[in-house]
Amino acid sequence: MSKINETYKIILELIKGLNEFKKYTFKSIFLPDLLLSEILNNQLKTEKGVKRIGVIDFTKLYIKGLRYHNSFSKKQIEGIDIIVFVNEYNQWTNVKPVIETLERLYSKNVGVWTTKIKLKNQISHLHHTVNLVYGFSFMGYLRSFLFNHTRIVDSTIGYYLPQVAFLESYFDKVIKNCKPEYIIVGNDITFEGRTLSRVSERYPVKRGMIQHGSVNRANQLYERILAQHFFVYGRKVAEELKYIGKSIDSVIVSGWPMQHEIREKVETYKEKYASKKKHEVLITLSGVGHSTSLNNHQLIIESLAKLQAELDINYCVKLHPKDHQRHFDKFDSNKTRFLSHNEMIDQKKDIYELICSSRCVVTGSSSSALDALMTGTPVITVDMMGEYNEIDFIKDGLTLHATDYNQLRGHMLSVIDTHAVNYQSPSGVNNYFFEWQNGHYSASNFIANYIANTCVE
Repeated sequence: MSKINETYKIILELIKGLNEFKKYTFKSIFLPDLLLSEILNNQLKTEKGVKRIGVIDFTKLYIKGLRYHNSFSKKQIEGIDIIVFVNEYNQWTNVKPVIETLERLYSKNVGVWTTKIKLKNQISHLHHTVNLVYGFSFMGYLRSFLFNHTRIVDSTIGYYLPQVAFLESYFDKVIKNCKPEYIIVGNDITFEGRTLSRVSERYPVKRGMIQHGSVNRANQLYERILAQHFFVYGRKVAEELKYIGKSIDSVIVSGWPMQHEIREKVETYKEKYASKKKHEVLITLSGVGHSTSLNNHQLIIESLAKLQAELDINYCVKLHPKDHQRHFDKFDSNKTRFLSHNEMIDQKKDIYELICSSRCVVTGSSSSALDALMTGTPVITVDMMGEYNEIDFIKDGLTLHATDYNQLRGHMLSVIDTHAVNYQSPSGVNNYFFEWQNGHYSASNFIANYIANTCVE
């Protein structure tokens, strides 16, 4: 048996025993690492090597299609000093003020890349934006081919192989020809970001990443971040990263790039809704993955459905991008409205206005808990299987935490009756957002200055 087939056999056995969270981890981190080091470097360099895994004809067709739609051009990188890659809207909102500062104060020419057409359109005012499209019209055929014809023992590898092959080739050409001074990766523990980070390790260029969402010891993926500079929101996150083994030398407490803007918004919304009657409870679960199993997710939803029926509560469910409305079919449709991630963006709805207009926020371990704490809105966190015991803001007592239905019911009644916010203190929030109370501090300026100084070293 060839070395490559032995590798596939091991991977197949691993995948069979993995839960959904570990499968996500495998696909996002370990698979790009494996494909780049084991397959692309050793097997895909020759046609003979590719034939061993039985996908040569389809891979050639697929890559040809991708290159037709995404041919590399040196015009894309002319004059670029800093490369930015983002693939989610919250990655973009974090990096946007930093880019603007780099361009305004340090005269840096920043190029932005993404694989998402919709995100590309949202940031198209930056004239260097380039869209890397996988060629979605091929995806259905790809899945069909892999499940019915391939000799690869696990279709997961075959599904990602052409994508890694394309991105590896594309990013290598971009970096080699651009010779950037710095690279900002939106998230290098996602499939695309990981691939870019691995490719950039071949070149003498520093990489940075800005925290987005909650980071704590409950999610030990963050130990595997490749960025030399990880800009985090507060001291609490730095402590959590140190606990899970991340080198503290690469962790930089900068604050949240959006916190100055958010602080102003929060004050406006709080004033707007201070005297208005609030009718809805905002539900902001994160869906399955990361710290949440499918069973826990279902148990939380079932408990919330029971609570809704018993207390006659109206819900507004803000769906996480990886969650689905069908999971909430036990909610009363006459007392529940849903907002998808895309609807929030398309309708230009602000999560902070949504929070300020709600009676309280109910979540699991989502960073929306911290968003709500900033506004002074009561937060109830629910965990029916003990999966969030290591979530920092829950351990610190910043939320009303429920581990069974009776606790959930009691917390909800206390919030509905009094709207009390007796679990929040300004100092607690300040531990999570550096200089949150300082209206003169700019985290985006700090990060931009740090990157600019790194560029001249």
